[in-house]
Amino acid sequence: MEELNVERINIVSQEGKVRLVITCAERAPDPVVNGQAFTRQGRSPGLIFYNADGDECGGLVFGGGRNGDRHTASSGLFLDQFLQDQVVGLAYDDEDGRRSYGLRIWERPTAPVTSPEGQGGVGRAFVGRTSDGEAAVILRDRQGRRRPSSRPGRCPPRRSGPRPAPGAGSGSFPGS
Repeated sequence: MEELNVERINIVSQEGKVRLVITCAERAPDPVVNGQAFTRQGRSPGLIFYNADGDECGGLVFGGGRNGDRHTASSGLFLDQFLQDQVVGLAYDDEDGRRSYGLRIWERPTAPVTSPEGQGGVGRAFVGRTSDGEAAVILRDRQGRRRPSSRPGRCPPRRSGPRPAPGAGSGSFPGS
């Protein structure tokens, strides 16, 4: 066999519990948390991770495309808190060239997301490039209030040509 074309693959344990799903957007399963399925907000192709109990615990997703002269693109690796939604993510989003990307951290309740007490959460940290082109470190407290952060400036275009010698005061990070 040279090629296999499928819309979805379920990797299961010996006991038959789903551990990983590789899927197109149209066949993406609804999330299962604490043994309870609920409606997924938006569907993307990717890989969905499940713990030994069969509960969703993260995923690798991507999407986007052209619509006339406009485009969108997104991708991300997201890790979920036990019985909750994502708490760590590496994400990229682009809407017609307005891009943001970076590390995102969320605070989630300790109650399962399937309970009324388990709803919500707040973005606690972002380290990356904002959609306005700024490099940023943004921190928030548990109530979502901004804390002292760093926004050193616009991300410059990548320079071509030889790089300055290490320690020559280039202002860049090593290896960048």
